Amino acid sequence: MESRELIERLLKLSEAIEHAAQLADWPEAARRTEERSPLLMSLTGDVEDETRNIIRRIQALDESVLTLAATGKEELNTEYQEALRRAAATRQYLRTACD
Repeated sequence: MESRELIERLLKLSEAIEHAAQLADWPEAARRTEERSPLLMSLTGDVEDETRNIIRRIQALDESVLTLAATGKEELNTEYQEALRRAAATRQYLRTACD
């Protein structure tokens, strides 16, 4: 794959990863990340300015995905804690009702 094609493919995959993360479709984001990883490793050190700008865009997309993942994790943790609280309240209610 030529350098230009490679960087454009990397950008498209990065955009797809971010889109999946926005939808909280983490299996799809992971699949796209696995597809992208070997392509990232094939980048060479000597790149043009335009390629360097695209790499910066990819890095910004990655930052966005990390932020979305952290937010998603926090939301899941909050929901989990609330579910535990409700389960405990239900147990207490059942204990009281059965006494």
